[in-house]
Amino acid sequence: MARDETTAGGVTRALAGRIVALRGDAVPEEARIWARHCLTDWIAVTVAGRDEPIVRALRGLAAEGPLPLLASGRHAALRDAVLVNGAAGHALDYDDVNAEMRGHPTVPLAPVVLALGAVQGTPGRAVLEAFVAGYEAACLIGAMTGDGHYDAGFHATGTVGTFGAAAAAGHLLQLAPEAMERAFGLAAAQAAGLKSMFGTDAKPFHAGKAAVNGLLAAQLAAGGATAAAGSLEAPQGFFATQCPGAEAVLPGPRAEGRLAVTQTLFKYHAACYLTHSVIEAAARLRTEDGVRPEDIARLELHVADTLRSVCDLAAPETGLEVKFSVRHLAAMGLTGRDTAALDAYTADIARDPELVTLRERIELHPRPGGFDAAARVVARLVDGTVREVAHDVAIPTTDLDAREARLLAKARLLMAPVIGEERTEAALDQLSHLDGAASIEGLMEGLAAR
Repeated sequence: MARDETTAGGVTRALAGRIVALRGDAVPEEARIWARHCLTDWIAVTVAGRDEPIVRALRGLAAEGPLPLLASGRHAALRDAVLVNGAAGHALDYDDVNAEMRGHPTVPLAPVVLALGAVQGTPGRAVLEAFVAGYEAACLIGAMTGDGHYDAGFHATGTVGTFGAAAAAGHLLQLAPEAMERAFGLAAAQAAGLKSMFGTDAKPFHAGKAAVNGLLAAQLAAGGATAAAGSLEAPQGFFATQCPGAEAVLPGPRAEGRLAVTQTLFKYHAACYLTHSVIEAAARLRTEDGVRPEDIARLELHVADTLRSVCDLAAPETGLEVKFSVRHLAAMGLTGRDTAALDAYTADIARDPELVTLRERIELHPRPGGFDAAARVVARLVDGTVREVAHDVAIPTTDLDAREARLLAKARLLMAPVIGEERTEAALDQLSHLDGAASIEGLMEGLAAR
């Protein structure tokens, strides 16, 4: 990606101007298609996550109002709905990711644009444009933070996601550039999230808080609330306090003018995304090379050193911890366990003797570098031979039709057991026509009841 002429002193202001301008012809059809796919995937994982512990706890605190809490049969006030739905969307750790943001971009954005869009009676195309704008803001900020923010222990979904949510909400509220800059300042004052919370209910709570804090920042800015200028690049601003090594230079346009949303990576295993290349490679050792657990003397996972601080829980005890144990997940891939199934992550799976025995023969071989999902899995067999498979899930597909078919299959698998096949198909049909919808109220109401 090229670099913009904007340097320290005006980065936040320039970003605000760019985000405000992302309307109409500035948002190409390709970007709107990707946005629609992101919303489809988010709705599916949110419906499926409606009864996770953090979601139930937050739902119990929500005030009644007009917005649906997805698949719960309840409605809540705007900000409560955004908080609850935001946490539900990340509760299963099954939502999309983006390498440039270094986190999950859709989950802080979708609950904001859908709830605020429904309240305002916003047409579907404007909802998609606001989503694209928020996504772009999150990824541009993520690109500037570099790896230092994430390596220091911050969860970008909670921190950077707050700025993205503010941008998306501000876009729907039609903030002028000056007001959008204030919204970013108000977002900076709230941005939070710690990687030390991974494997607990606090992680999806990060996502819900990013969504509602971003919405609140935009609403406050719309009401005239002030914030210091240059919240990203200012001394003691976001970059200086939370992002070691950040480069306060706004990235220029991408090749061919493509937007960040077109680099979305969708998840087809219900576990931490950094484990997915390992899972795929381990499964290929089994299916393509015929490697069986009893054949393995030692299994080496050659992965980025980032994994050690994110998803290398050595001895998981709960289903949630399994999602962040790359060795346990490699063992699941080698034994043919269905890592896409929601019921695959339980305390019994964490204690499964076959998996534990195999896990103890697995070694992590970290390589230096940044946020990198590629993996090379080397199986050293008891007969002295070696099998090796490399895989990288961090390559976006170019076949949008094939990707949509796979996402729809995932959505039906997750949604139909909760809201039934008829309501699932109605929602997916409405999503397929979202670009031309006069409003999104019908879509949201259809997702309200269990």
